[in-house]
Amino acid sequence: MPNKTFFWFFLPTGLAMVLFIGLPIISTGVQSFYAQHDQVVKEVKKCDPFGCTVSIVVDNEETTKIREAKPLGKFNGFGTYIDRNHLATEEIKKFWNETETFGEFVDQVTNLPFYKALIFTLTYCIFVTPNVLLLGFIIALSLNAISRKIRGPLIFGTILVMLSLMFLYEYSGGDEYIYVFIAAYTFGVCVAMYGIQKINDRLARLKSK
Repeated sequence: MPNKTFFWFFLPTGLAMVLFIGLPIISTGVQSFYAQHDQVVKEVKKCDPFGCTVSIVVDNEETTKIREAKPLGKFNGFGTYIDRNHLATEEIKKFWNETETFGEFVDQVTNLPFYKALIFTLTYCIFVTPNVLLLGFIIALSLNAISRKIRGPLIFGTILVMLSLMFLYEYSGGDEYIYVFIAAYTFGVCVAMYGIQKINDRLARLKSK
């Protein structure tokens, strides 16, 4: 393909990638170094026949002025990355100094929000995803092996039930028993398809005789 043709062919896709992928990533990176402005408070004295009380209220006018002057917020540097909700560097140092064994240290660290989510994500990627792909491949081979007359309804039934079970798993908050049931159902479908294929083969042999 000539360079000029390739340029005009790629230009719409390239512009879309820059506008809808590249710029949002850059914008998110810049905004991550800023934090929300603190609210400006003021003391308000209120007097009545029973005496005077002083209360602290938010000064909305001054807070609005600050936010309009610096819409990105106050510069926080890497503070957002190392706070307790993310890398939690200070908490990790504290746990390391206070715990007596490495097991206790790991227990404390894994209770932090970021590391708990990281462990869940890695576990899902390492164990769940390969098993789902393997089970899906087995189901596909099983469906491909059965007779064409019943292949369509079985494909529809398999997909429909699997989607229903996956939605049930998600809305249950990740109940492990439902996931075990999904795996058992998938295994049962594979066994049933294998049995159907064997029955079809036997019927075909009887007809040929």
